Amino acid sequence: MSTISAKGTLTLVSTSTQAGTVTLNAGQGVVLQDSLTGLAQGTKLHSEWANEYKTGNHLLINADSDSSGDCALIVSSNAGVVNANSNIQIIAWDVDIAAGAFIDSGTGWVRINASTPMQTVGLGTAADMHLTDGELWMISAQGSLAVYRNGKNSDMVVHQISQLYKAEPERIVFNQDFWTNADMSTEEPYSSNSAWIGVVKKETQVHHLDNDFLPTVEYIPVMDVPEIVSLGMEIIIEWTADQLGSRLSNEYDWVGLFKKGECAQTQSMEIPDPEQLVNTQNYVNKCYLQAVSLGRGGFTTGTVRFQPEAYAFTAGQYEVRYFLGESRDSNGYVCTSMPGVLDYSANCLLHAQATSSPISVVKASSAESLDRNQLPGLEVYQDSDDGAMYTVGF
Repeated sequence: MSTISAKGTLTLVSTSTQAGTVTLNAGQGVVLQDSLTGLAQGTKLHSEWANEYKTGNHLLINADSDSSGDCALIVSSNAGVVNANSNIQIIAWDVDIAAGAFIDSGTGWVRINASTPMQTVGLGTAADMHLTDGELWMISAQGSLAVYRNGKNSDMVVHQISQLYKAEPERIVFNQDFWTNADMSTEEPYSSNSAWIGVVKKETQVHHLDNDFLPTVEYIPVMDVPEIVSLGMEIIIEWTADQLGSRLSNEYDWVGLFKKGECAQTQSMEIPDPEQLVNTQNYVNKCYLQAVSLGRGGFTTGTVRFQPEAYAFTAGQYEVRYFLGESRDSNGYVCTSMPGVLDYSANCLLHAQATSSPISVVKASSAESLDRNQLPGLEVYQDSDDGAMYTVGF
């Protein structure tokens, strides 16, 4: 194990080869004007994956050992680091990689840590630590590339980055593959610059709150609702707290009765959804006709009854939405950073964990003008005079 330290700037001016673990500490930045190559001396890890990942060859570059700020790792053109299939960790205020330069950990990982608490990190946009899309492509790390913030509530911004990425607690991660030594994640990746089939696109996203990094809550409530309800009758809902059966209801769980499709959250693969003109904290999932608490919690199933007063004795189509009491911000709320902007702004919205199938509230009528025998399968029709929904021949 070798350690090289400098109070000022540490500069590499000629090619260097080093076996084993190496630490470079500098109080005022590290400048690489030539190539630094690490030779793996440890044993192969996970040899069944045949990825040649080695141990005992960790390279740590701390360009801001005093955490004073404004101290960068600068990699000059045609210079760089190759750490033979082993890990590289960089601590710096900024990382500047010139054209033709490189940082290569082979099948190991690369981790870049912000050196100073609360400094901003911009991936594709200006910040205290700024890595352009091109610079990210100059970092080769089959075992994943992860960029970490330093301290809660410091901003990490991803803007028009061409690689897929994942947001995990305190970091943004690129290039996670199951066959490498990458830290595994079950979260789906996001895209930022390009549209990918089946991948949510966030062209610009600030990561500031814990919720911006945390995975979504995956419980799946189920609601059994009637397909047709006669006008003036109650709507009876049978609910199950989790389709997989592993969750019990929370004391703050609730369901709401809505007109079908009104003020609903969107399912767009692009965030923010350009088709949703109104997407404010006072709109999404706020237009419920009635909200009903599911009680003190601890139940697998239960029943909710909406009286006809809830839908104002009005025929039409309705739906019920289920909100989790243990959502990230309680009572169905999820607070994240506002999508589509470069600066942090909180965006707290009600999030329906499940939405029922449609419920048709109809007026009962014999409908003499309509014969079910002449129209097989006809059960409901809309009257041309009053526009109300009617059942036929019940």
